[in-house]
Amino acid sequence: MRYNCQNRYTVPKKYLYKVEKFSGIDGVEREKLPFNYASYGYNVRFSAGEIKEGNGIEYAKIGNRYIPGTGTTGEGIQRLFLYKRFDRSTGIRDDRLIVYSDGEKLYQADLATARSFSQINVTLGTDNLTFLNCEYNGQDVLWICDDRGHLVIYDGTNVQTMSDTPYFSDACVYNGRVYATSGSGNNVLRFSAENDPTEWRESEGAGKVQFPDDGGKILRCVVYKESLIIFREYGVYKYVRYPGSSTYTLTKVFCTEQPIYPKSVCVCDGRLIFLSGKGFYALDGSVVTAIWKNLFPLIESAKNCSAACFDNRYYLTFSMKKDGTQVGEENAYFVNNAFLVVDADGKEYGITRGADVAEFIPVEYKGETELFCRFTHSYHTFDIGMVGNSGKVFSTSLKKVWYHPVSLCASAGEKVILKKIFLRSSGEITVKVKTDVEQEFSIPAAGRNHCIVIGRKGDAVGLTLTSTADKITVTDMEMEFDKSNRGVYDE
Repeated sequence: MRYNCQNRYTVPKKYLYKVEKFSGIDGVEREKLPFNYASYGYNVRFSAGEIKEGNGIEYAKIGNRYIPGTGTTGEGIQRLFLYKRFDRSTGIRDDRLIVYSDGEKLYQADLATARSFSQINVTLGTDNLTFLNCEYNGQDVLWICDDRGHLVIYDGTNVQTMSDTPYFSDACVYNGRVYATSGSGNNVLRFSAENDPTEWRESEGAGKVQFPDDGGKILRCVVYKESLIIFREYGVYKYVRYPGSSTYTLTKVFCTEQPIYPKSVCVCDGRLIFLSGKGFYALDGSVVTAIWKNLFPLIESAKNCSAACFDNRYYLTFSMKKDGTQVGEENAYFVNNAFLVVDADGKEYGITRGADVAEFIPVEYKGETELFCRFTHSYHTFDIGMVGNSGKVFSTSLKKVWYHPVSLCASAGEKVILKKIFLRSSGEITVKVKTDVEQEFSIPAAGRNHCIVIGRKGDAVGLTLTSTADKITVTDMEMEFDKSNRGVYDE
C-alpha cells in the first residue's frame, strides 16, 4: 500500500545533496563516485560547470565558402595534408589542400578560390606516404616520400622526383635538417644534409643517430622548444643539436611497459602530450607526468588514433567503449567512432561519438581558423569535414548520454528516502533514476528549473541523462533526501 506519512518529528531530518558544477567524466572504477562526475558519457561537453551538447562534424569551409570534396574526380580520399606555401614572388599566401586518392593520384585545391581538386602530375603507387612542409632552394615545398624508394619535391608548380631513396614513416624539420624515422622501424634516426631535404648520403653531410637496443622501434620525431623529441615504442628521448655543430646530446626522459601511440603525439600550449597503453602523459621541459587519468578508461582502442592541437585544445580520435546502442552514423566498418576535445588545462572537455574520423588538419587562412578532418576509407569517402558546434554529424542528430552508476548515498544500515531531484535545463531531456526501482521522467525543452518527485528508497542511487536534442544545457542539480522515512514509501 502507498501512503503519505505525517511529520512526527520536531527536528527536520531532510538534507540536500547539491551539484553546483558538473565537473566531467571519471571512468576510473571506484565504490563511490561524486554526482558531479559521470562514469561514462558521450556527445556532451563540460564547460563552466554545465553539461552541454558536444562538438559536431560539418562540411569543411573557410569563412562562408565551402571547401570542395573529391566527388568530381570519382576517387575517394586516402590521405589529406595542408601544404603551407608562401609565394615569394607575389608576397601572398598560397596554402593548398593536398589529397592522395584511392586511385593512387595526387590532387590539390588552393584554399582561396578552388571549387574543385586538380591533379598533380606525379606517380606514387602506395598510400604509405609521409608528407612534410619544408624549405628548399629558397621556396616553400611539399616533401613526400613513399615506401617504394620515391622522394618527391613539389614547389607549387614543378615536380621533382628522386628514386632509390629511403622510406621514412615520419619526418620533421629541426635546425635546418629533415630528421626522419625509418619505415622499417629500426632503432636508427636519419637526418638530411643541412638545408637540403633531398640529400641523404652520409658522404654529402647527411647522417644518423644510433639508439640503444632497448626501447623498441623509433616511431615519431617532434620538434619541442629547442629540442627534438624522439618517440620509440617504449621510451621517449630528448635530442639537442645546434646548426653547424657535429655534436649532440641524447637523454632518455621516459620509459613505459605499454607501447606509445605515435599519432597521439602533439605539442599543445607549451606541453607535448601523448598517449600510451597506460594512459595520457605530458612532457613539460624534461619532466613527464601522467594526466587525464579520468578519461583514459573511455578508450576501447587507440590503434588508429590521431591527434591535433587547435585553439589550445587537444583533439584525439579513437575507438570508444560502447554501451550497446548505435550512435550517430556508427556501422560495422567504423575504425574509430569518437573523438576527444580537451582544453590545455584539462578543466573543460567534451566527447563526441558517432563519426569515424581518421585525422585532423588545422587550417588558417586570412584570419580564419578551422579544424578540418578526414574520414576512414569506407565512410564519407569523398568528403572533407570540419569540427563545429552543431551537436550533429552532418545532418544526423547525435544521442547525448551522461551516466552515473548506482552509488551509495547513506551509511551502512541507514534508511533514507530520495524525495525529489531539482535541476535547471534547456532542451528536451530524459532522466532515468535507479533506486530500488527504475523510473523515467521526461523534461520539457523550456529553459527553467524543474522538480522531479521520486519518493523511493535512496540509500543507493543511479542517474542517467539522455537527449536527442541538438542543443542542451544542464546545471544546478540538487537531490533531496529524508533520513526519517517520512514521505512516500511502500509498506
